Amino acid sequence: MEWLLVAVLAKGIVATELEFKSAAECYAAGAEASVASRAAMSGYSGETSDGLSTTQYACVLMDK
Repeated sequence: MEWLLVAVLAKGIVATELEFKSAAECYAAGAEASVASRAAMSGYSGETSDGLSTTQYACVLMDK
């Protein structure tokens, strides 16, 4: 079994290609991805970024 990082979007959940052996590694990668998403959003003007939301991430245990 491995942990899979998924992006939680308004239109549904999207799996990434990132798989981890432990939940801690998965959630650490999710935190880094979330910070990167917020950093990217800071590049938009206030009017543009108001209608956009940062991507949230979760980890799912997958039975392979």
